[in-house]
Amino acid sequence: MARSFSVISYQLSVISYQLSVISYQLSVISYQLSVISYQLSVISYQLSVTSYQLSVIRFEF
Repeated sequence: MARSFSVISYQLSVISYQLSVISYQLSVISYQLSVISYQLSVISYQLSVTSYQLSVIRFEF
């Protein structure tokens, strides 16, 4: 009986470790997505500035 409890305890420890690994991986993915989102925002801003500059050039001509 005590042995089965230790086996169950070990299995739960393994599951807990696996969940920790998954949680860490999800955190890394979330960080990477945040970086991508920031980069896309910068690109969007740069495109807006370029668009504005082109409209000014068109207006001058």
